[in-house]
Formats: sequence, structure tokens, C-alpha cells
Amino acid sequence: MHQKYSSGVRSSDHGGKRRSLGSENRTGLVAVTVLAITIILLMTTRIVTSYDQGITLSTTEIKEYAPSHGLSEHEVDVLAGKTSLPASTSAEPTQFESVLGTVEPKKVAIILETRPLSHLLPLILHFSSVLGPTWPIYLYTPPSVVEMLQKSAAFNRSVEDGKIEVRGLPMGVEVDYPFHEPVKRARFLTGPWFWESLMPAEHVLLFGADSMICSKSELSIDDFLKYDFIGAPITSADPDSGLEDISGVGGTLSLRNRNAMVNVAWKTSWAKSASSYRDADGVIRKPFEHEWYWDLMTTMPVLVKDREWATLPTLEVASFFAVGDVWAEEPFGYDGALAKHPDRKVDILKWCPEYGMSLFSETEEERA
Repeated sequence: MHQKYSSGVRSSDHGGKRRSLGSENRTGLVAVTVLAITIILLMTTRIVTSYDQGITLSTTEIKEYAPSHGLSEHEVDVLAGKTSLPASTSAEPTQFESVLGTVEPKKVAIILETRPLSHLLPLILHFSSVLGPTWPIYLYTPPSVVEMLQKSAAFNRSVEDGKIEVRGLPMGVEVDYPFHEPVKRARFLTGPWFWESLMPAEHVLLFGADSMICSKSELSIDDFLKYDFIGAPITSADPDSGLEDISGVGGTLSLRNRNAMVNVAWKTSWAKSASSYRDADGVIRKPFEHEWYWDLMTTMPVLVKDREWATLPTLEVASFFAVGDVWAEEPFGYDGALAKHPDRKVDILKWCPEYGMSLFSETEEERA
């Protein structure tokens, strides 16, 4: 089956990664509706977030959207809930605080985490350091986790400097929306309100407790900005050649074009999508959010700027970005790689010592 998307070609030598990534052609048709869509979203989006008030979603918009996307009344309440963070919060608003600010990031890194993981703060600080000052970190988490993080001077300083922004989630979200559970994560990430709340950002890096980016890498996250969706590659055998080829990318550590995501999310419903996937035991299940987005982006227009179809990576280019199911030497990052390649632990830690932090997410007591 032919897939209608742009892709890249990997250079055969390790030292040519940047040349390979930079030499790919961009194709696509002019999408005349993009400007109108953008203007409409700017006018109708009423989502304003702050460190002091938590996240406030437009209840009216969500309720209008909920029936066609299979959301229950309780789930609407959770997603539209407003909560205040602990009274001890005293950080001043940062330059990244709201869509009304004068300085807004075009690139943001996001972690969704409702568990009080012991390595959460070191992980966030590491990502902030490697990504650099043009990539503020947005942390979506409940008040209980914020209380834990506020005990750290480094965390409070990063918030004051605008490197980290806490986007508070409603009380009880750790029960209703534990983001490490695929179904709950999918319900949250496949709604257009989430992507709209990130305006005017154009590029969004998602990362999680078991993912890592490597400070030794010769590549930077900006080398992958041309792609609408890139993560650790998932493969399947080509029916004609029998050779393994890319059939998707992982979502935990993934770089995405925000406009592409919101356009897909508005056009179709994850909640009403067919349960046509099977788990390792052959049990039929609904698609994970990264499967859902990838499949739609390879079969329908995304209408991003001057392109009609999504720009997606080849297997080789995705392997530059992150290692998950498919092994590759010296990637930019890892996405749950040790679980898939336990015999490569020494190789992983030699190239990326920071990956040791993510090993804490493997403990049973923190996964509970």
C-alpha cells in the first residue's frame, strides 16, 4: 500500500546525519484554508493557563465537542475542571505564562505525569538543560506532585526563570487520568482542546518518565523540526518485499507539529474509532494515541502551511531520533529502550549515562 507522505533518506555514515536530515525535499500542495483555520482558533480559543490558577479549559467548547467524541459527562468535568495549586505556590508569572503574553514560545516540551516519581525532577531538569532556553518545559501534573517538587530550590528557580511552567490539573486527575495508562493518555491527547491550549507553539516535544535524550548526541531536537510526527520507529514487514519498514512511531518521546495534531483531532474521533488493534496476547483493543495519529496522518490531509500531506520520517531517520523497538547506535534519545533491549544495557549507559535516571520508572512501587 502506498502511503501519501513525505519522508527522508538517511546518510550511510554516522558523521553525515545533519547533511542527510537537511537535504530532504519538502513536497505538498498549497492549503488555502490554513490561514482561516488559524484565525478561527485564535479568536475562539479562550484557554488561559497560569502557574497560580492551574489549567482552565473552555467547558462550553468541550461539552459541544464531547458527544461526537464519546466523552462521558464525568470525563468532561475532569477535562474542564479548574483547580488551584497549593497555597505555598508563590512563583511570579513567567514570560511563557499565557497566550496573552508578549513573548510566547514557538517550541515547547511537555511531560504529562500524575505520579510522584522520585526521578521526575532530575528528569525534567535534564531535558531543560539539553533542549536549551528556547524549549520551555510544560509540566501537566496534580497539586500533590507540585507540593513534592516545590521542596527543591532548583525546581523553584527554574519556574522563576521561565524554564519550567506548571500547568495544574484538577484534583483527582491521578485517579481519573493516570497518563501512564494508554487508554487514559489517548483520551487526553486526542482531544483538540489540548493542542489548542498550546498556541502559539508550532512544535511540541512530548516526553515521559521512561524516556531520555542524550547530551552526547551530535544532533539537536531542532534538526527534526521538519517532521510533523517523529518518534522511536515501529516496524512491520512490507507485504511485497518482506523487508521491515516503518509502520509508526512511539508516542512517549515524540516531536509533533501542533497544527497537524489539532487538524487531525478536529476531523475525527478517537473514542469512536474502531477497536481494530491487538495486544501481545491477541486481544482486540483500541489504538494507542500514537497509532491513531500516525494512521490518520498517512491516509488523510493534515493541511499544514503550504503542505496538504504530513511530512513523516523514514525508518532510518526515525532511528536517529530515538531507540525503542528498533535498535540503533548512538541515537538522540531513548524511549523505553531497555525493556526491549535488555542485553544492550551497557551500550545504552555508555552512550547515554543519563538514561540511568529513567530506570527508576521500572520499579513496581512507582508504577503502581
